Amino acid sequence: MATTRRPAATASTAVAKTTKTQVALPAEIEAQIQADIERFKSKLSTPSGNRIAVTQAKQFKMPNGDSAPSITGVIVDYIAKKAYYPDDFDRDNIKPPTCFALDFLPHKPVTLTPSPNSPVVQSDGGCAECVQNQWLPTDKNPNKKRKACKDQYVLALLPIDADATTPLMTLELSPTAVKGFDEYVREVARDFGPLYMVETTFIFDPKQEYASVRCVNQVRADTDLIALAFKAKEEAVNLLLVEPDCSSYEAPAAAAVAKAKSSSKLAAPRTARTARA
Repeated sequence: MATTRRPAATASTAVAKTTKTQVALPAEIEAQIQADIERFKSKLSTPSGNRIAVTQAKQFKMPNGDSAPSITGVIVDYIAKKAYYPDDFDRDNIKPPTCFALDFLPHKPVTLTPSPNSPVVQSDGGCAECVQNQWLPTDKNPNKKRKACKDQYVLALLPIDADATTPLMTLELSPTAVKGFDEYVREVARDFGPLYMVETTFIFDPKQEYASVRCVNQVRADTDLIALAFKAKEEAVNLLLVEPDCSSYEAPAAAAVAKAKSSSKLAAPRTARTARA
């Protein structure tokens, strides 16, 4: 029996791939998505315009460029920050942290949790059990201890001459300032209440070789300034929750990783983020 050969597929007979029609989302959903996108962008972009810098010459460099050995303001709110950097610090090449945590909690007891937006999360169980957060003897001096993860506080401040249009400023306290700040918070709470109730003077510890900030000379703020600070609390929370910009993160050099492991007995990180697009 003769068979009929089926003709080969041609452009006219081949099955074409179907294209799904893009259906527009309702306007209210589109608006909400756009709002989420903007919030995400703002969360990952650190505002620097109103940041008070601390120089190694023990000067506070204000956002307008002025410098002074001491400043006075009202602490509207503050947040605890942890940041892990495997590489040695290079002032001329500031890098994003490998892992970081932010929360409105004191550093002790340790209850912070690494942000899932960290390039490489170092502990799934929290900062307390993280190997990077353990105090270990240094190689050069066994009687001196250090830990790989850096503790800081970030403060949101208003100047004492603030009015309703004055933007908040931020000030980061180094690890050497953490203990003194915790003591200052307890002292103010005992004598006045919340930190925004007092004017705080910021100086540098003369006993420290490096620039280490201290809070001193607390005096009750005037009523108008307290009211301004109270109204700025929500703005302060949003400002302090801004996460470090890690978009330029690069894996640390192999030498830095080896050095960190040998000096601090670091374990391999538990969670790694996927490569960024």
